[in-house]
Amino acid sequence: MARPKKFLKTLSEEELKKIKELSNSRTEEVRKVQRAKIILLASQGNSNETISKEVGVSIPTICKVLKKWTVFDLDAALSDLARSGRPPVIDVAARTWIIQLACHLPQDYKDGPHSQLWTITSLCNYIHKHCMNEGHECLANVQESTVWEILNSNDIKPHKIKYYLERKDPDFKEKQRRSYCCIRELPGFCR
Repeated sequence: MARPKKFLKTLSEEELKKIKELSNSRTEEVRKVQRAKIILLASQGNSNETISKEVGVSIPTICKVLKKWTVFDLDAALSDLARSGRPPVIDVAARTWIIQLACHLPQDYKDGPHSQLWTITSLCNYIHKHCMNEGHECLANVQESTVWEILNSNDIKPHKIKYYLERKDPDFKEKQRRSYCCIRELPGFCR
């Protein structure tokens, strides 16, 4: 006696057309094509063993795809479900504190290094010394690469200084031309 199928739905005309196109696609992702074939073969009444041999995937994979199709819908069965992912270890307040440190000169802090600019190493050392006092326990073991990532994601480079308020000499071209003319008149100037 044949076991009844647990996860079986009927496909509408539109869904059947979509599934057939996807199962024959050569440009779509392989896993999406495999899932389309699984659903198409299952809707035609094939057993999981037959589908497994035809598509080349395991029976648990077939069951997962068919379960997603039954519980959710066709689009959910063809794609991956959203995952929660690992929660961030460093909170927003700690990231903001790192950015705030990097945006000020090291000399502005009483225990800061005696240098003009932060290096990633000196910034990391300062963070390790003062994170507990500032209430950012999550930074106790922060690595230089993590600090670098935080600063890079905000386009902050504390080891480089850009002067945005620098004034350019409006008469530079004229002064350059005059100095060139003076040099040309010097004896021994080669042309």
